[in-house]
Amino acid sequence: AHKKYIDIQFVASGEEVIGHSLLGQLDIEEPYDETKDVAFYKVPEKINTVKLSEGTFCILFPQDGHIPCCQVDGPCEVLKVVVKVKIND
Repeated sequence: AHKKYIDIQFVASGEEVIGHSLLGQLDIEEPYDETKDVAFYKVPEKINTVKLSEGTFCILFPQDGHIPCCQVDGPCEVLKVVVKVKIND
């Protein structure tokens, strides 16, 4: 998860699944690192997923813990663009 940026993840080709869950439902695995703007959480037994295929995107806000780059049906070449939108302090 990130605190300083919103992620917009766009799949130009291929497909992937992104797992996501609200941070309040997750247990911290590695605390927030301000220099990298990232914290890691334990993957829960149940997690929401969204499948991204060619031409689709997902917007992830700071309250959204997320696991990108998960396989749909097996290995697949993916071309993805991630845009980070800075949140005003």
